Amino acid sequence: MIQLSLCLPESGSAWIKTWDAAKQGDPAAISEMGLRYKCFGVNFELKVGDVEIVSKKRFVALVDLSLSLWCGEAHLVR
Repeated sequence: MIQLSLCLPESGSAWIKTWDAAKQGDPAAISEMGLRYKCFGVNFELKVGDVEIVSKKRFVALVDLSLSLWCGEAHLVR
């Protein structure tokens, strides 16, 4: 079984600022680079069976992770 977990950063974490920055001003004005690498940081964990592939202590940008998973899925389906 493949398990993918995402959690919001804790309130004291510097990564929570990646969410706050996106809420300020006009969200439509955020650049593609900002969306992919600077906004919406989450804790990410990936397990296959009982083996931890990516630790839950790891932070990633949610938009970049989503695009990477979508691209990976596209390659698997071909």
